[in-house]
Amino acid sequence: MRPLARLIKPGRLGRRRAAFFAVAAMIGLPAGALRVMCVGNVCEVQAQTSSHTPFCSLPEEVRDLVESGSYEGRGPDIVAVTGSTLISGGDPFRRAPSAPLWPSTTLPDSGRVPLAFAGTGVAQGTHVPDGTGLDDVSETIATIIDLRRPHPGVRSGEAVHGVASGEVPRLVLEVVWKGVGSHELERQPEAWPRLERLMDDGAGTMDAVVGSLPLDPAATLATIGTGGLPSRHGITGTLLREDGTSYDADAVNDGSGGEVVRAWTKKAPKSVIATLGDHLDEKRRQKPVIGLVGTDSLDRGLIGGTWYPDGDSDALTILGRGASVQDGVEAARLFLREEGFGRDDTTDLAGIVLSGSTAQLDAALSSLIQTAKKVSKNSVAVTVTATGESDPGDSARVVEADVVREQLERAVKAPESVVDALVPGGTYLNQRVLARLKLPDDVVLGELLRMRSESGDRLIADAFPATAITFGRYC
Repeated sequence: MRPLARLIKPGRLGRRRAAFFAVAAMIGLPAGALRVMCVGNVCEVQAQTSSHTPFCSLPEEVRDLVESGSYEGRGPDIVAVTGSTLISGGDPFRRAPSAPLWPSTTLPDSGRVPLAFAGTGVAQGTHVPDGTGLDDVSETIATIIDLRRPHPGVRSGEAVHGVASGEVPRLVLEVVWKGVGSHELERQPEAWPRLERLMDDGAGTMDAVVGSLPLDPAATLATIGTGGLPSRHGITGTLLREDGTSYDADAVNDGSGGEVVRAWTKKAPKSVIATLGDHLDEKRRQKPVIGLVGTDSLDRGLIGGTWYPDGDSDALTILGRGASVQDGVEAARLFLREEGFGRDDTTDLAGIVLSGSTAQLDAALSSLIQTAKKVSKNSVAVTVTATGESDPGDSARVVEADVVREQLERAVKAPESVVDALVPGGTYLNQRVLARLKLPDDVVLGELLRMRSESGDRLIADAFPATAITFGRYC
């Protein structure tokens, strides 16, 4: 945790947040005492019960997921959770075909996803328990390929018991469907027969969980790759706040210190923990072939490759967001054949990230698995999962994030933009502008809480400084 003196600078935190942390610093006082000691109306709410305290007002399940999706200093300055009216996307997703939804009190199952293990090294008929997390995937694969990963305490995931049969495959094929959840699949049960067959032939469940919010694919892919939740690996989303000076071309703004940058770019903070691919390379002395075919450089979290400074270069094929499922399949098949996957007894790892309709994604499995079997001489373990729901359904009321940004800037009435970036679940503030105008971030926070949907309901169920999440255990 950062020194208290840095945490309570009013210029950055605002009066409400500075007071909150000054109180919280007092000898670990219990929640009741913290709420009673809010003075000068800085809490902006009646503080008689935890339901009126920022962050604590949320349902416990939502609090846990938001907490698991946060990492101090990297995520948005203000975190927001919607209610019955949903918000879609943010600055990094303006051209995305399926932008992630913001965390909501009315979408408790949006992070429920399919998970299947099949093929060489997977025991048939194994039960994958409902509620298995995506942070359990890499730990389970490690048991299948007989890899003992170092420092298990830094990860939150655990191997699913009984999945590994003892036979070690030459190749592991990880397929991830971006923007897909179990609800979407269940609405069209006839559209995914190949995935259903994989579950029947190996081990699977429709009730696996992402384990964190927001459902930003960059965060979820890093969870799958590392075996830890964002609160462990630190890749909280597509955009991250960088610790030092950034001159990266992907930076959202220019200047010194604390820039908002795209994850996995040169200046972005790296994953705090290593991926399965990192460990596989290191433990097997760089012999494995490890690679990724994806639609965005952010998909890198599935395989890593940057954690060990002396590691080799993984094979990467990034097609771009506009790539079709068929484009991805053709690139992946060529990739598997030409990069030497499965050519010897050293286990290789290939990650394939696809985005498209359920029927297209399911049809792609046959072609991908056929090629993987061919290059590995029929010695391939297959894992299929998804990053979580981005389709709210036909009956949901949805507001685009661009509308929220426009209303927020208009309400704040500052001569310059106070928002660095709007992302699923919150906003990065332009701290230099706030300091120059002598505006506390409470101004932005208050305007978020005052926003109304077209029906007149509050658009934001709760919003709070990101640092308030640290004290969620006192709720």
